[in-house]
Amino acid sequence: MKNIISKSIQIINFHSSNLENEKNVIVIASDSQSVLEAHATSAVYHTHGWNTFFLGDMSSSIDVLFDLELTKLLSKVWKSKQGLMIIVVFSHTEEGLKFFSEAFNSVKGKNR
Repeated sequence: MKNIISKSIQIINFHSSNLENEKNVIVIASDSQSVLEAHATSAVYHTHGWNTFFLGDMSSSIDVLFDLELTKLLSKVWKSKQGLMIIVVFSHTEEGLKFFSEAFNSVKGKNR
């Protein structure tokens, strides 16, 4: 059932809509249990015209270099730093949410 839902969400994301350059969102799942919710949220943002970047399950990326990788990603997808950038994290564990929150807070000051 999860596979069918996931494929349906991919079809929604594949459909091109009028995207607004001013609205950007990065959607992350901090564990494998959160992937479906994160994927669905990504599709909702996409259908509302947001530039959506779905990163999927990032639990294997939890390490000391994550904030550097996040800085690189932000410089690629939000070059002009115009408009709005939202980062949405889905997590079924407090540890995953805490790690990503700390990483984003450390990067936030560098990207202003």
